[in-house]
Amino acid sequence: MSTYESGRWTQPRILAAGSELGDDYTLENVVLFQPRGGPLTLFYYVGHRPVFDRKNMHDNHRNMWGVLKTSTDNGVTWSAPRVLGNDDRIAGGKLCGPVKNPPIQLPDGTILIPSGNEPGLMTEGGGSLSHPVFDKLTWHFEKSTDMGRTWSLAQVLPANKTFKPIQPGFLVLGGGKLMALGRNEGKGNNTPMATSNDWGATWSEITGLAALPQSH
Repeated sequence: MSTYESGRWTQPRILAAGSELGDDYTLENVVLFQPRGGPLTLFYYVGHRPVFDRKNMHDNHRNMWGVLKTSTDNGVTWSAPRVLGNDDRIAGGKLCGPVKNPPIQLPDGTILIPSGNEPGLMTEGGGSLSHPVFDKLTWHFEKSTDMGRTWSLAQVLPANKTFKPIQPGFLVLGGGKLMALGRNEGKGNNTPMATSNDWGATWSEITGLAALPQSH
């Protein structure tokens, strides 16, 4: 991390490397989030082996799980890393945290994380997203109602192998309506989409948004 102080950026410093969890773990997709009335939060997810060769990166991304650190002084100092938790309804059995895009905070203070099961499926799949196990790719959402101290699974959306959806992000549409949009690693070029009309308490199935095509 680098911070902007007195008109200039500070020398970058390492906040997490995987080794602080007891081994030389792979570390991926850092997400910074500032909730209202809570500590600055740094999310990332870690795996069981380091990536020595980027050409073989999928062989090392196995059964990854979500970790967070918090700061109460705007990022000057940080807490020890803490795993988000476990849930057997997710591939790999571990909460992943935001796999790419930041959480949102709802009017009641609930923090809602856009997540997916890709990190857990790597345990079975290895190789690449063309492996048959990735027909199980889907999104799930995780939440905290106590400013990030504890986390739980909010909902798992049914898999839709046509789209192979990964890396969801939230749009807040107003009036309690939310939309999740992500990347499509499957057939066609429609953007995968799901919607909620009750601030994320329940969600539609994943469908394709033809008006927003994406290329592979």
